[in-house]
Amino acid sequence: MPQPRTIARRIRRTILAIVAVALLIAVGLAGYAYSRVVASLPMDSGDADIDGLTAPVEVTFDDRGVPTIRAATLLDAVAAQGFLDAQERYFQMDLARRYAAGELAELFGARALASDRRQRPFRFRDVAGKLLARTPARHRAILEAYANGVNSGLAALGDVPPEYLALRAEPAPWRPEDSILIMEGMAIGLAQDAEYERMIAVMDEALPPELVRFLTPATDRDDAPILNENPGDPTGGYVPMSIPGPDVVDLREREPYENGLDVEESIVGDINPAPLASNNWAIAANKTSRHSAILANDPHLWHSVPNIWRRSRLVWPGGDAVGVNMPGFPGVVIGANEHLAWGFTNTTGDFQDLIQIETDPENPAQYLAAPDGYTPFGAVVETIRVKGGAAEELVVRTTKWGNVIGEDHHGAPLVMKWAALDPELQNLNLLDMMSATTLEEGFELMRTFRSASQNAVLADDRGRIAWVVTGYLPDRQGFSGRAPVSWARDGVGWKGELPDDQRPQIFDPRTGFLATANNRTAQLPIARRIGRAWARPGRARRILEVLAPMTGATEREMLALQLDTTAPRHERWRAMILDATSGEKATGDLAGALAILKDWNGTADADQPAYRILSRFRSLLRREIVTPLVAPCLEIDASFVYRWTNTDEPVLRLVEERPAHLLPPQHANWDALIRDVFATTVAQCAADGGIGRPWGDANRADIEHPMSGAIPAPLTALRRVLDMPHDELPGDAGIVRVSTPSFGASLRLVASPGHLEDAIFHMPCGQSGHPLSPHYRDGQRDWLEGNPSPLLPGATVSTLTLHPAPR
Repeated sequence: MPQPRTIARRIRRTILAIVAVALLIAVGLAGYAYSRVVASLPMDSGDADIDGLTAPVEVTFDDRGVPTIRAATLLDAVAAQGFLDAQERYFQMDLARRYAAGELAELFGARALASDRRQRPFRFRDVAGKLLARTPARHRAILEAYANGVNSGLAALGDVPPEYLALRAEPAPWRPEDSILIMEGMAIGLAQDAEYERMIAVMDEALPPELVRFLTPATDRDDAPILNENPGDPTGGYVPMSIPGPDVVDLREREPYENGLDVEESIVGDINPAPLASNNWAIAANKTSRHSAILANDPHLWHSVPNIWRRSRLVWPGGDAVGVNMPGFPGVVIGANEHLAWGFTNTTGDFQDLIQIETDPENPAQYLAAPDGYTPFGAVVETIRVKGGAAEELVVRTTKWGNVIGEDHHGAPLVMKWAALDPELQNLNLLDMMSATTLEEGFELMRTFRSASQNAVLADDRGRIAWVVTGYLPDRQGFSGRAPVSWARDGVGWKGELPDDQRPQIFDPRTGFLATANNRTAQLPIARRIGRAWARPGRARRILEVLAPMTGATEREMLALQLDTTAPRHERWRAMILDATSGEKATGDLAGALAILKDWNGTADADQPAYRILSRFRSLLRREIVTPLVAPCLEIDASFVYRWTNTDEPVLRLVEERPAHLLPPQHANWDALIRDVFATTVAQCAADGGIGRPWGDANRADIEHPMSGAIPAPLTALRRVLDMPHDELPGDAGIVRVSTPSFGASLRLVASPGHLEDAIFHMPCGQSGHPLSPHYRDGQRDWLEGNPSPLLPGATVSTLTLHPAPR
């Protein structure tokens, strides 16, 4: 009979054998998976075929993987661009179109159903198909050529992109209308007007109108509109908002609201920065060193891996354009040719309107469609396919004004009126920009371009510059657009588009410079026709103040301005703290923090602990002052959160005027409030790395691949393969160099038409979306450090030839 020790040895040998076999299997599986991932690497040399090409296309790559595409026709160049986009970025393209169309569950299963249910009522795929059908033949031909290239590029891969291996899915083919979904997806990301309407509807119901107006200002003391006919008023109409009197609201008569400084959840939230943070400007020939115009653009968006943009140079007979496209949408969205350079910032106007739908009390299947009666809702059925599960049918109610897309805080149906939902109010004129040769031609294309409204800034090779607001600008009648209203009354609705003479624009300005930064760009009478929730104007004012005295400017000076971290608005918070604490004896961390503030260099540089303290103080002060003012809104809507583009203005007004009736009652006076908030700020900073922790250490990059968060804990090391390094970042959301962990400059472009050899370009991450590519992250360092890397592709390191596919 075997002894226990012998049995134990046998068990150990058996276990070791099982483990060895398991390891061999695991290694084999890992090797097999790795071989498939390697097989999916994009081509950078050799030969491949594309359906529909008229002649071979030569693609040369530089040491960063940036392609130069030389083709016999523009359509052939676009087809080659589609081939390369698919090879490098197909999963990104697929995600973008599926998000806009509400088709993520087909790829990710039930976990994506919530997103699809939100998106499907907009019916963007239907909109895209109808827009494609009515678009001019030249634009449709570009989308078709691009789709042919995309599908050929996908088919030429040795295996499916690695994300599909992980998801055990096959990529679906690309269709021409999918490119329109990419454009619509950008419009979705740049719009937040409807959310403001929902918020204001609650505030209107819960608060006195004087208080609502005070908390939602449309002007700011730092306003710097470039379209301003009153040189005596550089703010273009700023008037300090009247502070509501004690007969309107008196906090002394209320119990203190408890959701204060030490509570994580707050009804005073931060705004979504995506629509509110981009810069562009142009300077004319009389202000530059070589007497030629220079354009600069740094659009700020949510970061992801890969980056939202992809670089390329397209060369065809009579055309040579360089810049970026959104993978999935062809051409050059931002960039230059030898004659023109162009760039964008979001207008941040009000282009969405929520329509209150009044249902019949006797029959909820009907709604009030006109003053004289009710009519039945229509319905369309949207089928949501779900990977690994049964398809779901979503019934979308329809009205004469559009689809029901949600409900208000009382559960009443809401319809959205928005040009992005109407194919007749959109076009693809941007596709023609890469072929434009004069400022007049480019200006006209931008003036008539109908998609998400943008501030388009242009510069030409004759030293001239221009700016125009793009997009469909609704002409409202019978309502202001600030909150949802019923359109069932006579004379309420959109009566068409604003006349062209009311479209903000400047051509060849006398000043020799133009700049926009999502701010109010026009004086009040003009701006009021377009919107009211403008971005804080600090970035625009800083840019204009630097440009105004400038002469002999160069591209590198424009880059330096893009990297500017000066924080003049934060000086107000610093002065406020120092004034309130003067004469007070401070010890310990309080004394240390005050010393840090006194030594501040006035920037959001990565090595500045003072900026970290001031940034947190500003946030806490806003919360402490505004929370009791908006607290009654929770009685109307338990999910209410106050977010406005410019909460600094009402906070500063209150601290300056110090009305006793609006002082939160837990504080003895306004100086005491400032000291209390500062003390809390210091305590939080001390607990979070110490008061001397520099801003950059608290503001580290968090640029992730969309699948990174799904990696299980035992494999978290893989995140380092997918994600960018957690580098310290200078800058902040309200600084010219907008930079937060997951939001900031998606690119930087500085270009002078006719002198593109000196043009500068930055982009985080790299050209490729494949984690094993050498170009997955090789642009990150220049973007982080601000190195003046060139826009034009460099010397050729490899060549790919694309041929017409055999018929």
